[in-house]
Amino acid sequence: MTELLVAALWSGLIFALLVRAFRQYRSFPSLAPVCGEELAPQVAIVVPARNEGRNIARCLRSLLEQDYPGERYDIVVVDDASTDGTAGVVESFRQSSGRVHSLRAETLPDGWTGKTHACWLGACAPQAARAEWLCFLDADTAAQPLFLSSAMAHARLRGKDMYSVCPRQEIATLWERIFFPVGFLMIAFFQNLRSSNDPGSPEAAANGQCLLVRREAYANSRGHAAVAGEVCEDSALAMHLKRCGYAFEILSGERLIRTRLYGNLAGLWEGLAKNIVESLGGRLHAIAAIFLAAVLTLGTIAVPLWTWHVAMLGPLGAAAFALSCFASAALFATYVRAAGYFETPAWYALLFPCGYAIGIGIAIAGLAGEIRGAVAWKGRTIYRQPPARARFHNILRVAERIRWTWVRR
Repeated sequence: MTELLVAALWSGLIFALLVRAFRQYRSFPSLAPVCGEELAPQVAIVVPARNEGRNIARCLRSLLEQDYPGERYDIVVVDDASTDGTAGVVESFRQSSGRVHSLRAETLPDGWTGKTHACWLGACAPQAARAEWLCFLDADTAAQPLFLSSAMAHARLRGKDMYSVCPRQEIATLWERIFFPVGFLMIAFFQNLRSSNDPGSPEAAANGQCLLVRREAYANSRGHAAVAGEVCEDSALAMHLKRCGYAFEILSGERLIRTRLYGNLAGLWEGLAKNIVESLGGRLHAIAAIFLAAVLTLGTIAVPLWTWHVAMLGPLGAAAFALSCFASAALFATYVRAAGYFETPAWYALLFPCGYAIGIGIAIAGLAGEIRGAVAWKGRTIYRQPPARARFHNILRVAERIRWTWVRR
């Protein structure tokens, strides 16, 4: 009887997780390719760049090749005090194209992170003042020629004020191939994209690699200035705009924009640890994610093995073995499918325990950074909100959630 109860609990957990991940996928609209947007509103593309000498040329080249009227968009690159060759690459593009403009962010004001400050400077540039839409695009992205036309057509049809367009992740290293399939499944298990796209919910999850914001909404809400000190500034900005009464949507842009995030394990570790706690929904969710990763790592193999040991003792043991094998097989098939999505050979799914181990380490590092109140990113220390201020913000968020629930009733 005990073995059947364990198998039922295991299969129930896997079923609940996979259903949640599937519902997330169903709540994730996709940006469809559109050739030649009819109205072509004026757009200012703001590219914050810090030590992006390796990536910035590909990004700018892709933006200059857009199937969009050249006189209807400008590219503003904000060099966030880079110490590599970023400035030289940007200058060469500026001299060869009148659509590329550059700014230099020298001194970081107190209370700001480097990215929020760079985005704010770009949004305040003269080229952005005449734009109807602002597009904040990370320097490690590359857009397909139809990206801008498709994004503006989607914005016109949907009528929202802010969009988070999630690029397709390009992975190449061993560590990325091991981690990303299980890492993105954990995000699917914990994030709630349905509430993000629900105008009746104050919650929002955003991907800052590509954000589209109506300039009027950005200016009226003070944009990045309102979330100046946030490490996870993308979701903070989305929640801030929703609180100000503006509509938000997160969607997939995998057919139209790609990104190359990290080149090695150290970059992967540092880049994800700085905001993994916020991405998972806070400290309690991060701790729960660590526990869940450990359970999934051990349970996928251990539960079927244990029930196999007792399967010969009777029909209950055989039923427990069949049930636990079915649950573990379903979870493993999800790993295989996730590996395929990242264009990784299916056999990498066999290394899922290593992927969970990397994820656990990154989550622990993120929690440690939360406790210290500071994280490192690209040679700069980012200080988080003081504990008292953070607690105050959490109280405000809970109160806002209660208010929204009451209003919906």
